[in-house]
Amino acid sequence: MRLALLLLCSIVSFSVAGATNDVAIRTYKGPSKSVGNGRAYAWVQIDSTRNPVAIGVTLTRRALSGLSQHAMKSWNLTLPKHAVPFNHVGLDWNPHGHEPDHIYDKPHFDFHFYFITKGKRRHISCTGADLTRCEKAPPMDYQPSDYVQTPGGIPMMGAHWIDPFADEFNGGTFEKTFIWGSYDGRLAFMEPMVTREYFLTQPDFMVYIKDAAKVDRSGYYPTHYAVRYDPTAQTYSVSLVDLRYRAASLE
Repeated sequence: MRLALLLLCSIVSFSVAGATNDVAIRTYKGPSKSVGNGRAYAWVQIDSTRNPVAIGVTLTRRALSGLSQHAMKSWNLTLPKHAVPFNHVGLDWNPHGHEPDHIYDKPHFDFHFYFITKGKRRHISCTGADLTRCEKAPPMDYQPSDYVQTPGGIPMMGAHWIDPFADEFNGGTFEKTFIWGSYDGRLAFMEPMVTREYFLTQPDFMVYIKDAAKVDRSGYYPTHYAVRYDPTAQTYSVSLVDLRYRAASLE
């Protein structure tokens, strides 16, 4: 009995967004990589039935210092196997932001939660014949609600979809936002973007994700994303939370 109690106490318990009761959660971490003067790693949290409830990326406090002031830097972070349908995370640091000017031109991080593999990404150029594949939109029911596709595409990523109702397009200032990506008629990634300045406010933020009516990959999809600071661990996290199983729709 004592051993059972000790084992139970080794499991972290907390309320999952949208859940009515506390559930036992285990966190599985991928290998960490050097970012700035600190570290970053991807992780997945699973419940007592071994279903994923959240996936995310954690940055140590020192990861926000010592960053490149000139060139964009990118890291691929390994997700533990429980994160289906997600494959890995691409983390980008943009010291001068990126287009469009006067919208996303602040120093910020992009967190690409990819459905596709790193091998698939290497073949995405969005130039020449591949531009047609980049610009091919998913069928309407598989497009995120309210989002619109931007022209062209980015090598190793694909096309980007933005929410015209987001604050930054309606007189607000970009601090954090949520982007979708597609390639060759299928959604390829989910992408929270967060400014370094917003991280430094030590946020505790969560918001609903506008998603598509149907999915073409079975797995666990988020209903919210969160940006949080943990004062005890002195870490920042960006996560896709309140995961729910969705079966791929068959035409």
